[in-house]
Amino acid sequence: MGSEFEVESRHLIRLVGAVADGTLALDLLGDLCFCMEVSDRFVWDMDTTEGERVGDAIFWLGTPEVNYPLTDTVLDKIRHYLSTGEDTLNEQDLARDA
Repeated sequence: MGSEFEVESRHLIRLVGAVADGTLALDLLGDLCFCMEVSDRFVWDMDTTEGERVGDAIFWLGTPEVNYPLTDTVLDKIRHYLSTGEDTLNEQDLARDA
């Protein structure tokens, strides 16, 4: 990739939607978001509301082992956050099956 790509909420909403409709494997979503986070080719401006949402969502989606497990509920809440800015994730969403 020769140039930067500005990641927007709508891009992540589409990725989460692809998991929901079965066209993207959940583990690939996490891998894609992790790659976006560590690459200098994918950019977002954390000084804007939009960029902050993108940064939060990429962090949550790309590192579920230290954040929220990527359950259907968590994915729905992340999609909601990207769409509205309302963070509805809570302590119960951190629960992991033993």
